[in-house]
Amino acid sequence: MKAFIVEDEPIARERLKRLLKEIGGIDIIGEADSKEKALSEIKDKEIDVLFLDIKLPDGTGLEVAKEVIETMEEPPYIIFTTAYGEFALEAFKVNAI
Repeated sequence: MKAFIVEDEPIARERLKRLLKEIGGIDIIGEADSKEKALSEIKDKEIDVLFLDIKLPDGTGLEVAKEVIETMEEPPYIIFTTAYGEFALEAFKVNAI
């Protein structure tokens, strides 16, 4: 499974990478720390699952998710990695897990 991580906090990003490696069978093919970098990096990759932080320095993970869903022929599964429960309903609108 090919995964891409979008998380602006380095410690959180490293922890997620470590947890995914422990699971096994997951190839982390890229990572980004901002909305702009994520959208630029994601467009040319085949991704199975996208791990998205909600709050990014230049936008939101919800904005990234919407663009990915609208522009990719086969969008990846989207998993939001956040401590902000108030975004849950909005996340489900973009078919997030």
